[in-house]
Amino acid sequence: VVGTDTGVGKTVVTGALTRLLQERGIRVGVMKPVETGCEVRDGWLVPEDASWLAGLAYPDPGTVLERVCPVRYALPAAPAVAARHEGHMLDWPAIVAAADTLARDAQVLLLEGAGGALVPLDDEHTILDAAARLAEQRLAQAGIQLTLGGEPTVVPLDPSGDGWSITADGPS
Repeated sequence: VVGTDTGVGKTVVTGALTRLLQERGIRVGVMKPVETGCEVRDGWLVPEDASWLAGLAYPDPGTVLERVCPVRYALPAAPAVAARHEGHMLDWPAIVAAADTLARDAQVLLLEGAGGALVPLDDEHTILDAAARLAEQRLAQAGIQLTLGGEPTVVPLDPSGDGWSITADGPS
């Protein structure tokens, strides 16, 4: 689930999908691989959105939060910008390892992006790369992009064209 702006509803939609799937007896995992705009509390960066999602999906959210959101930045900006500003680059291997671990216990793993589908996570990766990694495991076959305007469209989820994405208007 990705969106072109802060507050467009990515977390709410991801949470609603989590509950909907759980009500149907499906084991759901959630992941927000990168969160920016995190608050510093007691010396730790706290990812608000990922924490809320973890609370919906896991019985003991504190034990999985490092995997739900393995990369965090304080600066509320695109992940690549926040990483350069804060002086520590995105840890792609940590994201891949976290996704692999979360996927083992889930029938469906929902992925929430940090911005739109093509927002750079670093100089080499976008959220589509994270989605493609999940698609390799047959866990991610569709995506939802929320925007503040525009016509709904269907676009490839990954370069192989194996998945698809629905772009829908967000709240105005």
